[in-house]
Amino acid sequence: MVSAAVKVDAESTTADSHAVELASQPAVSDAVGTAGAMANQQGSLGTLEGDLRQQEFRLIIQTLRQERGRRNRAAEQLGISPRTLRYKLAQIREAGIDLDSEMALA
Repeated sequence: MVSAAVKVDAESTTADSHAVELASQPAVSDAVGTAGAMANQQGSLGTLEGDLRQQEFRLIIQTLRQERGRRNRAAEQLGISPRTLRYKLAQIREAGIDLDSEMALA
């Protein structure tokens, strides 16, 4: 039980370091911000949930850029399975973010 808590803490530290890097990525924040604004207009996301979703999208896009589109390596860096990454990428597309253009900006 303690090891699970340590793992979560280590993952959140990694996520925090990625989040700092993402703050300097205007293209990602613009695209994700637009998708978040659309979701909030529809009333499907609360403020906290929308903010978390935007942060998650930024983190995934940034990690994919760092790994040059290699999804298996990006999933490993994010601490999630490749299947979960595919699911998250589908969510990003459904939010209106064009992943191909985001990756082209890298």
